[in-house]
Amino acid sequence: MAASITQQLSDIEEQIDGAVAKVNSDPGASPALKAVVGELHTKARQARDGTKAADERTIRDHILVAEEAADSAKRAAEAESEISEASRQAVLEAHDALRALKSVLP
Repeated sequence: MAASITQQLSDIEEQIDGAVAKVNSDPGASPALKAVVGELHTKARQARDGTKAADERTIRDHILVAEEAADSAKRAAEAESEISEASRQAVLEAHDALRALKSVLP
């Protein structure tokens, strides 16, 4: 299970990389949004690294922390009025990917 989750997190982290790039290059994105999306990237990486050879409880804990960061990023993106729709959508899709992963955990 850990290997599969680690791979899924790697895929999600790549998706978050794209969201970070979009937000960081978006002239309408506030420094706060950039920081929150950067934190999401950090938490996703930590979750990926923390799931390698971990037990189910540890894996779930790491995913929950990453999903909390995704929730914060989603709220921040939704509150921003000046960002592009592409940036907003990238953040929302990253959030949804982490939420979907959490929903399939035992």
